[in-house]
Amino acid sequence: IQKGALHFEDYSPAQQSVDIVPLDLKLKSVSLTAPFSVQVSMLVKSKGNEIAVDLAGQADLAKGTFKITTGSLGLGSAKVSLTGSLAQLNTPEPSCKLHVETNSVPIRELLKYAPGAVPAGVVLDGSVKLSADVAGTESNAQFAAKCIGTGLLIAKDDEFVKPTGIPLEFSVIGSRPTPTQIILKTITVRLGANEMTGSGTYQTVGNGGMLNLVAKGTDWSIQDLAKVLPLLSPSHPTGSLSFGLHASGPASAPQSSLQTSGNVAMANIKQEYYEGKNLVLNWNLSDVTPDLALVNGAA
Repeated sequence: IQKGALHFEDYSPAQQSVDIVPLDLKLKSVSLTAPFSVQVSMLVKSKGNEIAVDLAGQADLAKGTFKITTGSLGLGSAKVSLTGSLAQLNTPEPSCKLHVETNSVPIRELLKYAPGAVPAGVVLDGSVKLSADVAGTESNAQFAAKCIGTGLLIAKDDEFVKPTGIPLEFSVIGSRPTPTQIILKTITVRLGANEMTGSGTYQTVGNGGMLNLVAKGTDWSIQDLAKVLPLLSPSHPTGSLSFGLHASGPASAPQSSLQTSGNVAMANIKQEYYEGKNLVLNWNLSDVTPDLALVNGAA
């Protein structure tokens, strides 16, 4: 098929109409019993968005498999490479083993496909790079994903500003053993020289979900942290802090508890209501909850 066209018009309230123009498809040495090559190239248009799809691989109808030798998706300036395989296509529950990787994508380009994803007061700009591996079936899957945001600008009022160029990396390894459960075996967040690790679970319950999350950071550099905290930056603080966080309960309002210790020194400090020299803070606190009802330790 060369320069084909497919138009699907949806008259339902969902309005999921789709146009595929052009559609190019080439099958070579087609067989019901042996593998044969497949090449497809198409431009998918829906609700004002366009996705360019290019795939090449080998299909095996007898075994119900499709191996993707090269694949790419184009969404504006975002380019997504795709490799891997699909299996059990002739059964009720197909399986996959896929690797997905993007180029350095402007974050504003991605946010077009997820309106409302950014919390109020948060500004995102710059670029981000994503990669992921997925294997398994719809009812039982394993995954690993990484987001590199060194090129991102993240800001929230005067509380937090992460400029472009400061290293930022988020990675997660987990599984979905049942359709209602997600297990996060490892979570790693790196900001500058500081690293936070953790793990957790999420269980769908009715219309909501239950969350159980633990995370910790050890000997975080206060100097490095001050680079993203405008209130601390002018004072050039030194020292370190450590913390352990546990959150559990309904995902919409989990109960949290924090253990933290640290030491901070500032030679000079000047804020709206305070000016001083040689400020030293030391603390070792446990059971720090939002209402401070159980806090214990010394500061």
